[in-house]
Amino acid sequence: MKISNLKNFLKIIFLILIISSIISCGEKKLKTDTNYSIEVAKVVGQATSGTIPPNAQITVRFVSPIVDKKETKKDLSSYILSFSPKINGKIQWKDERTLIFIPEKELPLNTKYSASLDLTKIVDAEKYPELKNFDFDFKTTNREITNLVGDF
Repeated sequence: MKISNLKNFLKIIFLILIISSIISCGEKKLKTDTNYSIEVAKVVGQATSGTIPPNAQITVRFVSPIVDKKETKKDLSSYILSFSPKINGKIQWKDERTLIFIPEKELPLNTKYSASLDLTKIVDAEKYPELKNFDFDFKTTNREITNLVGDF
C-alpha cells in the first residue's frame, strides 16, 4: 500500500471516529425497558412504559391481588405515587391487582416522565421488607403527520 493511500485510509478512519463521538454525545434516550429487581418482580407484574398517548392512564399491575374488591374505585393518597415532572390527578385501584393514575388533564406532548411508587404503603412490609420504591419511566407521544393527501 502506498503512503498516500495509507494517509487517506487513516484520514477516513479518523473522520469516522470523530463523527461517532459526536453522535454518541447527543441526547440520551429514554429507557423504555424497565429492569425490575428480583424482589420487585415478585410483586409488580407490569407498569406503564415506553411511549404513551397524552390522554392515557398510568398503570401498575401487581402479580397477585393487593386489595379487596370493595377497595376498588376509591381514591387513594397521592403520596404513594410521584412523577417528575409533576402530574396532578387521582390514584385508585381499578381492580384487586391494578393501580391506576388518572391525570387531571392531558399530558404535554413529547415529554419524558419518571415515576416512583412507594411500595411500603401498598405491600406487606413483613413479607417484603426489602421493597421500598418501584421506579419506572415513560414518554408521551409527539405530534406527527402520518398521511398528507392533497391536490397541489
